Amino acid sequence: MKGFSKDILEKIQNDFQDPAAEKEAISNLLKTKYRSKDLSQFLIKQKVIASLMRRGYSFDSIKSAIF
Repeated sequence: MKGFSKDILEKIQNDFQDPAAEKEAISNLLKTKYRSKDLSQFLIKQKVIASLMRRGYSFDSIKSAIF
């Protein structure tokens, strides 16, 4: 038998799907890396959202952190 057991995979998945931690990480990125971006402009906001989504954050978490 190779690979990981189902219990270990479920634990890892639950650790990575913590919405509060994800929202906090997005907020920290907005305060540091994207602090010079004017999020009141539609196109710039869309670029920042796309960049965060490429980093692996869910759209719902991004939306709750930005809006």
